[in-house]
Formats: sequence, C-alpha cells, structure tokens
Amino acid sequence: MNFQWIKEVEALDIRAEVAKIDAPVLTVIGSEDFFTVEDVEKTIRACKNPASRMFMIPGGNHTFRALTKDTRVFYEGANATIKWFKETL
Repeated sequence: MNFQWIKEVEALDIRAEVAKIDAPVLTVIGSEDFFTVEDVEKTIRACKNPASRMFMIPGGNHTFRALTKDTRVFYEGANATIKWFKETL
C-alpha cells in the first residue's frame, strides 16, 4: 500500500490553503480529537470567507466514533453539516 498521501498531508500548510478558498469552510471537530479546538479556531480565522465555521461535538474523537456502536456522535456531526449546508450554501 502506498502511504505517500500521508507525507503530502503532513507537509500541507492548511491555513495557507484555506486562505485561498473563496467558499465558506466548515470544520467539524470532536472534543476528544487529536486536533485542538484552539488549533482549528486558528484555521477558521485564516479562511477568506467570513461564513466559515467550526462545529465541535462533545465526546467526539477524530473518527466521530464511527468505528464504535456509539452512533450519536457521528450523526450529530452529519446533522450539523447538513444544517450548515442548508443555511450557508
């Protein structure tokens, strides 16, 4: 299996990239994610579009617990994303 994409993602300056995007950006994060809320807030502030937002799911991890029987976190993230799409785009 080729894991070159992991190196490419690690080398990516995400804040520089989102600053180039004209459309609003939604970032969904779990409170137990390895990315911190503060780090994601910095990324949202780097976005060009002021409608960009972060949505934090209490109890969520990086996979939104999709690999467990706890589907609440996954569906909370999915529903927040759908709501944001309807309200923003």
